[in-house]
Amino acid sequence: MNIDESVKLLNYKSESIKNKLKWVLNIKIFLLLLNTLIFFIFDKLDVIPPTPAFQYLQILLVIYIIAIIIISKEISNLSKHKANKNYISLFALFIVTIDFIAYFTFIYLTGGITSPFIIMLILIIILNSFILDAYYIFIFAFASIIFLILLMIGEYNGIIYHYKSFWEDFIHFDISHNYSLMSATFLLYSSLIITISYISYYINKNIQEQTDKIQEAYKKTFYISITDRLTGLYDQIYFRELLQKEIDRCKENNEIFSIIFLDVDHFKNYNDLNGHLMGSKTLQEVAEVMRNNFRHDDILCKFGGDEFVVIAKNLDKQSGIKAAERLRKAIIEYNFKNAEYQPEGRITISLGVATFPNDGNTVKELLTKADTAMYMAKAMGRNRTIEWKTQKT
Repeated sequence: MNIDESVKLLNYKSESIKNKLKWVLNIKIFLLLLNTLIFFIFDKLDVIPPTPAFQYLQILLVIYIIAIIIISKEISNLSKHKANKNYISLFALFIVTIDFIAYFTFIYLTGGITSPFIIMLILIIILNSFILDAYYIFIFAFASIIFLILLMIGEYNGIIYHYKSFWEDFIHFDISHNYSLMSATFLLYSSLIITISYISYYINKNIQEQTDKIQEAYKKTFYISITDRLTGLYDQIYFRELLQKEIDRCKENNEIFSIIFLDVDHFKNYNDLNGHLMGSKTLQEVAEVMRNNFRHDDILCKFGGDEFVVIAKNLDKQSGIKAAERLRKAIIEYNFKNAEYQPEGRITISLGVATFPNDGNTVKELLTKADTAMYMAKAMGRNRTIEWKTQKT
C-alpha cells in the first residue's frame, strides 16, 4: 500500500461521504430524467391542462437541471482533490436543501396535498438520509410536514392558490374545499414521512457508528504498522515513502529541506554495562528529546538500532546544522541514567546533515550522504555535527 492510499484510508469517513454523494446524485439524475419524461408524455397526451402551473413547472425543471449540473461538477472536483470534512458535510446539506425547495415547489404546482410528487418527496427523504448526519433527517422530515400543513390550511382557506393535481382532473373533483378528505390525505402522508424518516435515521445512525468504528480501528492498525513500537517514531520503511513524498513536493514547489542523520555514541558500551532494558529506555528518552527539539511538521524516524533520522522541512544547510546542534546540546544536557559510566561521562550523539536539492534529489542519495557525514563525525571524535559539504572538500 502506498502513502496516497494510506491517506485516503485515514480519511475513510470523508471518502465514504464523497462516494455516497456520487451515487446519490446518479439516482437523483435518474429520477429527474424520469420526471421530465413523464411531463413530456403527459403534455403530448393533453393530460395536463393548459394552466400557468405547467409553465412554472417547465421553468422550475430547467433551474433544477442547472443546479444538478453545478452540483455534479463540484462533486467531481471533490473526488479529485482532498476536501475539508466540514465543507463536505455543508455541501451535502446544501444539496439536500436544494432538493427540498425544488420538490416543495413541484408539490405546490401539481396539486398540493394531492400531488403525486409527495411520493417523490418521501423517496428523496430516504435517498438524502445516506448523505446527511442522522439528526438532519428528522429536521427535513418535520419541515416537510410543516410545509404540508401550511399548504393544506392555505388551500382550504383560499390563501394559497390550489392547482389541481392530475388525478383530480381525471375525476373532475376539487379536493381543496373538502377538509375531511384533505386531513385524511395529510395524515396518511405525514405517517409515511415520519415512519420512513425513523427507519432512515436508524439505518443511517448505525451506518455512521460502524463507519466510525472502522475508521478508528484502521487508524490504530495503521499507526502500529508505520511506527517503531519502542519509540513511537516512524519506522524506516514508511519514512522512505514520506521522504519520497517530500522530495516530490519540494520539486514541484521549488522548496528545500535538510536530512539529519544521528547515532548514539558508544551505545553498545551502554547496553553492555546497563542491559538491554535500560538501553531501550534510553532510546525512548532520545526520541522524546527529539520531539521536544523539532517542529511539529518535521518528520522523525528511528532508522534502526540506535540510529535516527529527521526530515527538517524548509531548512537550508546552515539552518539544518543549527537544528542538529540544538539537538546535540539537548542530549548532552539530558539526565540519562548511568550516563556517567560512558567513555565521555555522558550520553552524546554524532550527526550528519545533507540538504535537498544541493546534495541530492533522490531518497538514496540524501540518506547516503547524511549517513556518510554522520560516520565522518564519529571518525573525527564523536559528539559533533558534520555537513556533507565537508566530506566533498
